[in-house]
Amino acid sequence: MAGEISTHDEGISVGAARKLFTTNVPGGRCQYDVSRDGQRFLVNTLVSQQSLDSIDLILKPGWSAPIQRAAPDDSCTSW
Repeated sequence: MAGEISTHDEGISVGAARKLFTTNVPGGRCQYDVSRDGQRFLVNTLVSQQSLDSIDLILKPGWSAPIQRAAPDDSCTSW
């Protein structure tokens, strides 16, 4: 969800919430993350078998190393 936020002399106003996208997220915590610039999301979501038939998967060795170094100790990252 997202809503426009405005500041003024009386304080802060938050506009109506709107849905950004639809997901099928399994239960639990830490099912998503947001890029540093706030422009992209990485979401752990369930997909249908039909979606799996046409998915491209690109693996990059060592991709998690920068995440491991940057993650705080209380992070939900389990790598």
